[in-house]
Amino acid sequence: MLKMSIEHLHNIMNNDIQYYNWKHTKGTNCYAYALGLDVIQSKICHHAYMPGRIGQEVIGTECNYNFNGKIIEEQMFNDLFSLGVRCDIVTDDESLCLKDIKRQTKNYWDILLFTRYYWDEEEKKFVPDFHFVRIGPDGNLYHKWGWELQPESIDYDELKIHGYDFIKRYRLIKR
Repeated sequence: MLKMSIEHLHNIMNNDIQYYNWKHTKGTNCYAYALGLDVIQSKICHHAYMPGRIGQEVIGTECNYNFNGKIIEEQMFNDLFSLGVRCDIVTDDESLCLKDIKRQTKNYWDILLFTRYYWDEEEKKFVPDFHFVRIGPDGNLYHKWGWELQPESIDYDELKIHGYDFIKRYRLIKR
């Protein structure tokens, strides 16, 4: 069950946030940062910042933690629909993902989705992972590693070094 209203979440979504103004470094992840939801997930619902969780609470969709690109996209669309945000696909062509980056406006912002598999020593197997990157108001790339670090700028090549594969670029439009 959501602990705050969808209207409240929609209103606090910030498409023009500067990475250095992010207040909640603990309790938020790359997904929260990409969506502009600077509120600790425990104030929303359990696992709020796992793609699909908000949609599950609002419209009853199933939340699947097998994080391949298609599933993450579907679950993100459910979350954004629930939050009253339109999401358009800009491109799925990696060679074009950084083309035509313009200053983001008050009406929209763009995010990038990446996935990878990494070796989990505890589970002794490869596990799927996702990472969202936000295109800032200045046209640069920003992201948030994990659940405790401050958002920061990142170079596209650094994501590749960490084994992430580009999936798609999306445009989020608050209604």
